[in-house]
Amino acid sequence: MAKVYLYRSGFAFFPAYSSDTDILSQFKEGEIFSCEVKKARNPGNHRRFFALLNLGFEAQSNFTSLDWFREFILIKSGNFESCQTPDGFMYRAKSISFAAMDEIAFRELYRTVSQTIIEYCKVTQKQLEDNLQLFV
Repeated sequence: MAKVYLYRSGFAFFPAYSSDTDILSQFKEGEIFSCEVKKARNPGNHRRFFALLNLGFEAQSNFTSLDWFREFILIKSGNFESCQTPDGFMYRAKSISFAAMDEIAFRELYRTVSQTIIEYCKVTQKQLEDNLQLFV
């Protein structure tokens, strides 16, 4: 199995990089193969996400660890999985790794986490926008 990056032009997809061309050239013309299509993640948006978390972390006083704060905010914003235990439910945040979600899902996560930080940390929309302008 190989991972390739493609760009779309009309209704056709083409290799994005020379390494992708090398991989695709291994398939015979007319040969059928299956693929999973995901919108590639933008590393700049990933950096903005962590800047957003840092802004929220600095605006609150309940957490002394950024890791615990991140876990709390992800769960609070609905990005979690749960498990029934004898003592009730346990919750943990879902992964936000590049492999775990595509750009479309990440943008939705960013939107919900932004709202959670505005509500929980009492950060204004303007503060949030000013902080994130540093990463544009």
